[in-house]
Amino acid sequence: MRLLKRIGFVIVGLAAIVLLAIYIFLRGSLPQLDGKVVASNLSGPVSLERDAQGVVTITASNRADLAYATGYAHGQDRLFQMDLQRRLAAGELSELLGKDFVDLDKRFRRHDFRDVARQVIAQATAEQQKIVDAYVAGVNAAREAMSSRPFEYLLLQSQPAPWTAEDCVLVAFAMYIDLNDSEGAHELERAQLHSALPQAVFDLLYPRGTKWDATLDDSDLSNAHAEIPGAEVIDLRAKKSPSRERTPTADADYPGSNNFAIAGRRTANGSALVANDMHLGLRLPHIWYRARLVMKPSDVSVAARTSRDLTGVTLPGLPILVAGSNGHIAWGFTNSQGDYDDLVLVATNAEHPNQYRNGDRYLNFGVRHEQIKVRDGAAIAVDYRDTIWGPLLDATLDGKLVAVAWTAQRAEATNFRQLDLETATTVVQALDIANTVGIPVQNFVAADDRGHIGWTLIGKLPKRSGYDGRLPECWGCAAEDSKGLKGWPGSVLTDKDVGNAGVVGHIHRPDNTGTPYIPVGWTGWVEPKDYPRILDPYNGQLWSANSRTLGSSILRHEADVMSEEGMDRGARAQQIRDDLSALKQATPMDLLKIQLDDRALFLKRWADLLVRMQDEAYLRGHATRRAALKLVAEWSGRASVDDAGYRIVRAFRAAMQDDIYRSLIAKAQSRYPDAQFQPSARFEDTAWRIMTTQPANFLDARFDRWDLRVLDSLDRALAQLEKECDVSDRTLAKCTWGRRNELKMEHPLAAALPLVGRLLSMPRDQLPGDNDMPRVQAPSFGASERFAVSPGHEAEGYFHMPGGQSGHPLSPFFSAGHEAWVRGEPTPFLPGVTVHRLELSPP
Repeated sequence: MRLLKRIGFVIVGLAAIVLLAIYIFLRGSLPQLDGKVVASNLSGPVSLERDAQGVVTITASNRADLAYATGYAHGQDRLFQMDLQRRLAAGELSELLGKDFVDLDKRFRRHDFRDVARQVIAQATAEQQKIVDAYVAGVNAAREAMSSRPFEYLLLQSQPAPWTAEDCVLVAFAMYIDLNDSEGAHELERAQLHSALPQAVFDLLYPRGTKWDATLDDSDLSNAHAEIPGAEVIDLRAKKSPSRERTPTADADYPGSNNFAIAGRRTANGSALVANDMHLGLRLPHIWYRARLVMKPSDVSVAARTSRDLTGVTLPGLPILVAGSNGHIAWGFTNSQGDYDDLVLVATNAEHPNQYRNGDRYLNFGVRHEQIKVRDGAAIAVDYRDTIWGPLLDATLDGKLVAVAWTAQRAEATNFRQLDLETATTVVQALDIANTVGIPVQNFVAADDRGHIGWTLIGKLPKRSGYDGRLPECWGCAAEDSKGLKGWPGSVLTDKDVGNAGVVGHIHRPDNTGTPYIPVGWTGWVEPKDYPRILDPYNGQLWSANSRTLGSSILRHEADVMSEEGMDRGARAQQIRDDLSALKQATPMDLLKIQLDDRALFLKRWADLLVRMQDEAYLRGHATRRAALKLVAEWSGRASVDDAGYRIVRAFRAAMQDDIYRSLIAKAQSRYPDAQFQPSARFEDTAWRIMTTQPANFLDARFDRWDLRVLDSLDRALAQLEKECDVSDRTLAKCTWGRRNELKMEHPLAAALPLVGRLLSMPRDQLPGDNDMPRVQAPSFGASERFAVSPGHEAEGYFHMPGGQSGHPLSPFFSAGHEAWVRGEPTPFLPGVTVHRLELSPP
């Protein structure tokens, strides 16, 4: 026993020594927060002040110095994160992280973003280049000032490469990758379904409108869907049922962001209010970096015109305030979920396979020879073939070559004009600027200190000709070959579909009546004057939540950029709209309540359906059913962490929808067995209509009645829940929503470091919220920030952010503010009292 005790003491002592060594090892890479630093690239003194949460306030006398100091702060706190972002977009992760990332690098190297980034920098204005160059110098100065390289590089035994101007653009491209479908995967899936299914069945998969749509133009889209076809088109009773061995498909965590605004006539202070919570993947370091950027020109004669006071979030890697307030306007974003890439069918020359057709001639494929460097391994050679429309994909469509055309591949689609928002003083100016900015296309909502509010799209929109973009098309076909190209019957909303909506779009297609041939493809960019816009609506409120924003064609040209498979179903937008309508004299705290609204109104009809099934004939001999339906009857109506009823309803709805979807696409799944078909968010409308109208030809042949069909989906859902939670019917109440919705937010190196992995992760808190309510929350997806601010009244605003300002686990700012985000407790929008002050000055 004495020997065992001595061995135990030795082990504990060694562990303590190891932990101490790790602590000393990591602490050397903490940045300098106080004192003075000489910076040769500055023209005047700059201060970096940090409050108790590490939120930085940067004060400089000109925009270039402000950019330099922003780069310096980003470099101090987020250099590794920035490196990963540029490497992701450039397809260079394997060089740092090893062979496991080769496939990912192959995917994104295809787009040749480094070359596109150089073009973006070359076309920037002289002033923009000056700001970017100053930012780059600041990042590199911070890197060089570190007494020890960031801890990640110590662990990886690597050195951080210098930052460059093109790296700033690569960070922007990483956002394109996060927000867009970079390989047309949705369009390929849609094309396969379209090829294999009858048109009437295919139309059911992508409803153009549903009862949940809450558009800004008050369009009624409740009937903008395809009719349920009869047995002459599809009859499930005559078909073999899909395999029942598979696990029910989990309800997908669809993308989500909210932004909304209240006009000054409906606020407590008379200035308009804007709120934003952009929902993104949750990881450490966190995607955003909080900052207040203050420019005080030393020349008093120009101070009134050029001074700036910007507060909000920045994106490490860029010298731009992404969302926030400049004291006159405030703005925020949600992803538009639009269609910004197209699959192009490519016809090759039978005699010369290295050529492809473009109209009446053939062009040579461009061939790029790339070398993917691999950590601790040999470089991998990869060849890509390019067309004038975009690179070829590895995937084919029924044996046809396919290229992807994506806005991100074109240098004209990305620019630094978002900097112009810094000096906008009215909503009209902000909307005008937004329509010229080159970023991934977003819903842009702005408010100003005079009480005005507005909405538009920000980002460059491709102008389509000869097709609508929802299915792959041959852009290189000659005129005579274009006749009869497969179109999209019924795809354009009509006046009947949209009620009192505005202009209806039309798709121009070649025909046999002598109509001139219209070239198929992108013909340029939509002009700013043609962007949709809403200014000061009659009801004094605006909102967007990744769903259909307008009922009719969203642009004044033939290509509707909205994408049915990407759009959210609208339930969240509808809930926000109704929450806003209930406000009278709104304050920022009122908007926080909306952001935290976790009422599951969308699932109520599914819960009511289950409650109506509490018939003894259905429950006799089914203890799990009985226990489940009792919990559903007691459900709080919210996505609460301690609620098992919510989880049961959610699982039942997902299983029911999945069963209906699989039965509809069975023919396509048989034709494309490797395809991972998933229902779009908007398929919900179809599933509900089929289940409630109960057409006989849609009843699985295994059942005599629809109620038995419904109970089968319920039983499958309950069996899966019992397996997930390791419970029985007697303990089903322990299978709560919180057990599934447990936060998993960690550093990318956490899994590789078992001894210190917990230091690189946020606590595994159980969180309320889900997809179809304002409080969007999943284990690794949710509100990347929350704020509400009234321009000119920033001191009344609030701000939340998961994680903290610093990416270093030993920094006091690593998790500062995170607990407030978890609990939904308001914290100030503006930085607090200065705790640290670092002064940068020229020699």
